Amino acid sequence: MSFLENMDDKIYAYLNNEMNRNQRLEFEKEIETNEDLTTYIKLVIDSESVLSEEKWHFHKIPKEKLREIQALFNNDEVHNFTEKLGRLKLSKEKPKNKIYWFRYAAAVTIAFGIGWSIFFWINKEASTKQLFTTHYSTNDLPSFTTQNNQAIGLIKAESLYYDKKYKKAFAKFSEILSSNDLPLDPNILQYMAMCQMQLGNFQESLKILNLLEQSNTLDSHKAYWFKTLVYLKKGDKTAAIQQLKIITQNVNYFKYKEATILLKKLE
Repeated sequence: MSFLENMDDKIYAYLNNEMNRNQRLEFEKEIETNEDLTTYIKLVIDSESVLSEEKWHFHKIPKEKLREIQALFNNDEVHNFTEKLGRLKLSKEKPKNKIYWFRYAAAVTIAFGIGWSIFFWINKEASTKQLFTTHYSTNDLPSFTTQNNQAIGLIKAESLYYDKKYKKAFAKFSEILSSNDLPLDPNILQYMAMCQMQLGNFQESLKILNLLEQSNTLDSHKAYWFKTLVYLKKGDKTAAIQQLKIITQNVNYFKYKEATILLKKLE
């Protein structure tokens, strides 16, 4: 059977789980379209060299054994698959129950799927958090001192935030907001939302930003950018993209240019 020529390395790597994901998928497509190769792979899998009845584990198949199987498979005097399998004696005892193989195959598939999902999730989360680090800047927050606002409370709260004392800063801003003439002061809301974000309280942060969005003030549209930052830090790429799409619909929205660039990176 000429189809086995120059395929030793591929077959060996496939059966011994030494292929990466793309190589395995490509080779499995080849198996599906090649009846002889399908039969040969099944012959090896069903052989006694693959599975131990006593312990559920997969034995690594040496190349010498594969060559023995290949020689038998290429023997024109042995055409029947069952006969081939019957003549194959790679161990002393036959497996009594092939359910072990199916359990093994299912376990490998599940484990690989979970592993790949975890790998993908970790990399996606790492990517969004890296983008957060790149695009988050305290310069985007209002400065009470540069606005000549000498209110001691606001300056102290702002200072607490920059000192990364987020719990104390949030408490101070909340206290000021409760006694403020403007109950939805957009400047204070921005700080309060960022305090909660830095503390990992993402839902609380988003609630505050919803208030900012609904405040009907000139700065209400800033909520979209700060929501984007929250979602990036949280690792929610889809939600971040949704906020960026809102920003990029209006050239006058806060951080329009940066949002346009960031959206291209995420999509």
